[in-house]
Amino acid sequence: LSGFQVDIDESDHKSLQEGYISITPLGILTHPDKDCTAYFEDWLPNMIQQHQSHNPLLD
Repeated sequence: LSGFQVDIDESDHKSLQEGYISITPLGILTHPDKDCTAYFEDWLPNMIQQHQSHNPLLD
């Protein structure tokens, strides 16, 4: 974004760079389509598995 400044020390940007993620449980607030539910049920475990296979510190 042009003209947009992020205070890296005081934002979630630093946490993201350090490898932390945040997951908001949208299922509490909404009723997603069945296709979306199946996708995300597979997506999160796959993301964790991919991260672990690329991070030697987690072995």
